Amino acid sequence: PLLQSVLLFLLVAPLIVFWAWMLDDMLQNPLLTRNARTAWLAAFFGFNVFGAGVYYLSLYRGPGNRRLR
Repeated sequence: PLLQSVLLFLLVAPLIVFWAWMLDDMLQNPLLTRNARTAWLAAFFGFNVFGAGVYYLSLYRGPGNRRLR
């Protein structure tokens, strides 16, 4: 049981960190309109990690690049 718990944690923890990282980037993105930000919030909370993945692939600005691609 302990091994299963550790493996589950090692699988889930990076996904939660990724989700929070993309949520933070989206909330601080000055180029998103209010309506776009609201839609992304719905995607983040409705589709969880999948919504964060779509945001990463489409709008993530990167740590050194604070503009949209």
